[in-house]
Amino acid sequence: MNLSHKKTTWFVTILILIALFLLGSLISDKNIANFKEKAQDYTNKKISFFIPIKEKVVVKEKNKHDGRLFSFIHDERLLVSEKNGIVIVTHSVPYNKIDMCDMKNGSDLTNLDDFYMTLTLADDPLSVLVSKYKDLNFLQEYISGETLKTSKDFIEDIALGDYKGYRAVIGAEGCGQEVYILSIGERFLVLNKSVRPELTEMNSNFKNAKLIPGVILKEEAELIFDQIINTLSFK
Repeated sequence: MNLSHKKTTWFVTILILIALFLLGSLISDKNIANFKEKAQDYTNKKISFFIPIKEKVVVKEKNKHDGRLFSFIHDERLLVSEKNGIVIVTHSVPYNKIDMCDMKNGSDLTNLDDFYMTLTLADDPLSVLVSKYKDLNFLQEYISGETLKTSKDFIEDIALGDYKGYRAVIGAEGCGQEVYILSIGERFLVLNKSVRPELTEMNSNFKNAKLIPGVILKEEAELIFDQIINTLSFK
C-alpha cells in the first residue's frame, strides 16, 4: 500500500468516526423516548381500528308512546297515532287478495292490518259510555244499572293484566272486533282490537299468507297486545 492510499484510508476512517459522533449526539435519550412514544401511539391507533367498539344498547324512544293520557311500551314495528283522545296502534303488510270480511262486494285488499287496536280513557259512567261511543252501541241492551249482563260467547267478565272489567266479542266468520271495558279507578279504559281471518286456518290461502315478509301472526300479535297492557301507565 503506497503513501497516498494510506492517507485516503485514514481520511475516510476519520470521517466515519466524526459522522458516528454527530449521529450519537443527535439521538439523545430524550429523542429516543419521543420516537418510542410516537411509535407506540401509532401502533395503538392501528390496533384500535380493528377492535369493534361495543355500543350500549338502549330502548329507542319510538318504542314508547308517551301521550296526553297514558304511556306504554310497544313493538318497534307498530305505528302509533292519536286523534281526538283515541290512540290507534297499527301494523300492516302488503296483501293483494280478496277481502274476506267484505261480505257484500268481495273487494280486493292492498294491505292487511295484521295488528290493529285502539285505546281511550273515559270519565263517563258505564251506562253513558255504551251509548256515547258508537263502537259500544251494540252493548246497550245488556246494560243493567252500571254493570253489563254477561252472555255466553259474547260478553264475559275478564281480568286483563292488573285490570278487571268486561270483554265483548262481536262479528262472524272470523271477522269482527274484541272490545274490552276495564275499570281504572273512577274511569274506564276502552280497548278495541280487530279480528281478521286472513291469518288463521279459515283462510284457504293461509300457508302463503303466513309467509308474507314482516307479517305479524296471531300468536305474536297476542304477545304484543299483552306487552302494551302490562306496560300501561296513566297520567
